Amino acid sequence: MTSAKHQIIVQNTLTRCKRIYTLHKFLFKTLVIKLIIPLFVISAIFLPNVLAQEYSRWDLPEGAKLRIGKGVVENMTYSPDGNRLIVESRIGIWSYDANTGIELGFIAEHPSEILGVSPDTSMYVSLEPDNTMTVRNLIDGSIKVTLIANTEDIHRIAFSSDGQKLAGATDENIHLWDLTTGEHNATLEGHTDWIRSIVFSPDNATLASVDSDRTLRLWDVATATHKATLTKYANTRYLIFSSDGSTLINTGYDSIQVWDVDTEQKIHDIRTPSLSSIDLSPDGNTLAAGGYKGIYLWDVATGTLKYELSDRYLRIRSVALSHDGSTLASAGENGLFLWNTETGERIMSIHGHIGGIRGLAISPDDNTLATGVWEKIHLWDTDTGKYNTMIYVGDWITVWDLDFSPDGKTLASDYLSRILIWDITRGTHITTLSSYGGQAVQPATTYSSIDHSPDGKYIAGVRSTNTGVHLWYKGRTYIASFTGHKEGVASVAFSPDSQKIASGSYDDTVCLWDVATKTNIATFIGHTNNVLSVVFSPDGRTVASGSEDNTIRIWDISTGESKIIQTDYTTGVINVTFSIDGRTLVSNERWDSSTMQLWDVETGELKTTLTGHASGIARVAFTSDGSTLVSASWDGTVLLWDFYSFLEPIQKPVQLAEDVNRDGVVDLQDLIATASQFGQTGTDTDADINGDGVVNITDLLLVAAALENGNAAPSKSIHSSDLLTTSKLQYWIKLAQQIEVTTPAFQNGISVLEQLLVDLTVKKTSLLPNYPNPFNPETWIPFELANPANVTVHIYASNGQLIRTLDLGHKPTGIYHSPSTAAYWDGNNELGEPVASGIYFYTLSTGKFTATRQMVIRK
Repeated sequence: MTSAKHQIIVQNTLTRCKRIYTLHKFLFKTLVIKLIIPLFVISAIFLPNVLAQEYSRWDLPEGAKLRIGKGVVENMTYSPDGNRLIVESRIGIWSYDANTGIELGFIAEHPSEILGVSPDTSMYVSLEPDNTMTVRNLIDGSIKVTLIANTEDIHRIAFSSDGQKLAGATDENIHLWDLTTGEHNATLEGHTDWIRSIVFSPDNATLASVDSDRTLRLWDVATATHKATLTKYANTRYLIFSSDGSTLINTGYDSIQVWDVDTEQKIHDIRTPSLSSIDLSPDGNTLAAGGYKGIYLWDVATGTLKYELSDRYLRIRSVALSHDGSTLASAGENGLFLWNTETGERIMSIHGHIGGIRGLAISPDDNTLATGVWEKIHLWDTDTGKYNTMIYVGDWITVWDLDFSPDGKTLASDYLSRILIWDITRGTHITTLSSYGGQAVQPATTYSSIDHSPDGKYIAGVRSTNTGVHLWYKGRTYIASFTGHKEGVASVAFSPDSQKIASGSYDDTVCLWDVATKTNIATFIGHTNNVLSVVFSPDGRTVASGSEDNTIRIWDISTGESKIIQTDYTTGVINVTFSIDGRTLVSNERWDSSTMQLWDVETGELKTTLTGHASGIARVAFTSDGSTLVSASWDGTVLLWDFYSFLEPIQKPVQLAEDVNRDGVVDLQDLIATASQFGQTGTDTDADINGDGVVNITDLLLVAAALENGNAAPSKSIHSSDLLTTSKLQYWIKLAQQIEVTTPAFQNGISVLEQLLVDLTVKKTSLLPNYPNPFNPETWIPFELANPANVTVHIYASNGQLIRTLDLGHKPTGIYHSPSTAAYWDGNNELGEPVASGIYFYTLSTGKFTATRQMVIRK
């Protein structure tokens, strides 16, 4: 009625939804025949798409709502019929349709609990918490048999080809079990070092094993006795028998040895690039080997290379040949691929299995998630977990940190002692920020940290191999290196108002820097070991720091005093992150710890611990609305957690209607966001505060009133906005005064707008320093007008020759600071030709007012 492949899909779907396959076989068959098959015949064409959409939510840890990525691949096995590919990853066991790449099933297991999958892909061995070993059904995870004996130190297993026996290696011994009864049959003793690999011969009469002492031994399975030691110079990584059992292949990190089992002589010794996995074709003629530099196919009889698939993107961790030898599966840091072994053509890509994640960033609209894996950046859809694309950064480097620009159009990534800026839409490189200053140092561990200023003007970057804190104008020119730390700097963060920078260093201190004056304004001393992470609170009043002294300190930036959170960590606090409301601090430990801890900022008490990753956590972050906590791990996955589900109901923040940008605080950015949508109609906008279907003066007044009464009063940072000008404020105040409403909220709103108008009122016309300066190839010339005027800017060479005239036309009174309002010069003369490096002068003319300043072009 249906194909074998379709029956497998149905079987796995039932497993996941209802777990009913542990019932009696008769009941199972009845359900399939009477209920499922008729429905499946109708909807089979749609089922794979449904499964593909849901795999990111299979077997999630408690509190998680989405998984991005499928885990680093450790091993792969084809089913005998070639229709399924079983993938052992760091988070569990995946089953794929080998013809379509569609996910058929997933069993969540910690990597240390998965010991291996049987050759027929019907079962796997799991190490239980009580140190017993169980043989489980690969379809539904049900226990088939429990193995009797002390199995605490088992780290390697091998199935016999008939599925009747199992060998398991401890440090120096090998145990044999009967899989039909679970009885322990024998212990093979003789190795004197840690056993790295074991394998049964095809007839199951011989067991081969190799240890770290480079000793390769052959054992008689029936008598449990030692048969032979082939050499003291064997390789130590992988063992595999030919299909007829006549040869044994042994590999190390950079060589392959082929042995004649009968004569115990070495046939070939093949030198090859670094290896991580091997597999042998069924006919025994072709050996597939994967490593950091690609995939290699060798002729076993002659020891010659057939061909190689050398690709800088691969970094192969595992290879597996189908049983007919026509297809090769490879898994590496960039994904899982299927290849035609005759032509070398890549025939399929199965995305999701990437390497351990180092860097993490979320776009401002929360739609895109970027992960850094070795020298690559992967982009994902945060709603579905779907893989979008990959950006290749550079050879043999590690992407430690990523950061989106506030407008979400570009992404910054670290690259050795530079920062690369990427166009997210096109996935292309825009520019490179370099010129790191400060003293070079050699820390024990290399870290990088990047942060955009919230106003979008600057990028700050640090590296633990350098003592400087470095500042650039966004995407363009290097400004300065803030020096003061005595050791490398591991972390950097901007304040919410973009006016300060915090840095954490290997000199055990936290420094505060003033962006405008480029000076150190405070140094916080208290940690007793390297400071690995710093972050500002949402209100900008405190800085939290995490250190290798296993403490978190929350510093009051006005007094320099700190509150100490003493963690139970042992390897240092690698990340600290404030929740959007500032009431919770999330932290995690370095290296192998796979948990996150949530701390109460006010009391310093531990709220809860989140567990779900299979390896250490590299980065944590919040979405813009604060509802989702995102964690990236070395296990090759990102988990999105429902943050509010971990808090008591009274702790959940109340979302204020006036918080237009949903960042947890009502500030000038909300007024700017409302102004940007002024006049917009419809219900699909958060700027319609009163819900009357239009963004108008009423909404502006409500937001302004919330500024006056809330936790973020107006400030001079309003000058950076093009949407809040004196003319617009005057217009809005006039509209507000026409509204016949006298409620305190409206009156307070009018007062705030009037105060902003005072802040923006220019007392005198002035010409300000251009930025960036020095520059190449463009610059902006800011100015302020006390009165309306026709504005012209003249550019002169150092010899007084007029190079360019910028006629800006008639301008009203106001502040012209931002890139969209300031005078812009592209570095070209009147003929459109780029001018040479050197000193130039620019003059602002407004009729009665004239002023001149100097600037520098450096190419």
